[in-house]
Amino acid sequence: MIYDVIMISEDFILVLVVGIIILSCVELLLLFIMNKSKNVFKESFFYNVVSGIFLMASLLCFSKDYFTLCVLLLTCSGLFHFFSLITFLKRKS
Repeated sequence: MIYDVIMISEDFILVLVVGIIILSCVELLLLFIMNKSKNVFKESFFYNVVSGIFLMASLLCFSKDYFTLCVLLLTCSGLFHFFSLITFLKRKS
């Protein structure tokens, strides 16, 4: 049986990653507009979105062979995931 492999071009993936980053930035902008600025930093959703932006940016840097910047952005992503966890646990208790 012969399987046809669908190849997705690298340019399409990069455009998709940049689109996700832009969409996440718009999502943060809407979050700031809908809520007061003081309350936004108390929500774990804010930190999750920022973490996702750093994660997508690190994927973009990895594809362009900027390994040092990729590691830095992955570290920032983990840090914001940690802030999200702390904020979530504070709200639960």
